[in-house]
Amino acid sequence: MQLSAPELPGIAWFFVNLAGALGVLWALVRIARPEPWLARADALGRCAVATLIAGYLVAGALPALMAAFVASELLGAAAQAWVLGRRIPQA
Repeated sequence: MQLSAPELPGIAWFFVNLAGALGVLWALVRIARPEPWLARADALGRCAVATLIAGYLVAGALPALMAAFVASELLGAAAQAWVLGRRIPQA
């Protein structure tokens, strides 16, 4: 079985690549600056992405496999919240 990229207009591929570039940039910022407010922003962003994907799933616009991405985003948000909860305030 050979997999190939779907036929999409150029503007769609632009947004796919833009989202990927922003995702990589955000990951690098989080590694370079592991600050609590960035962790909160990351958790909030993950919840927003999970909600967006779930909405499209409910509408039937995405394959059911995308539910795995909802789960991964929610798990990532929970991990961020757990780390923030364990953080000991510095004097």
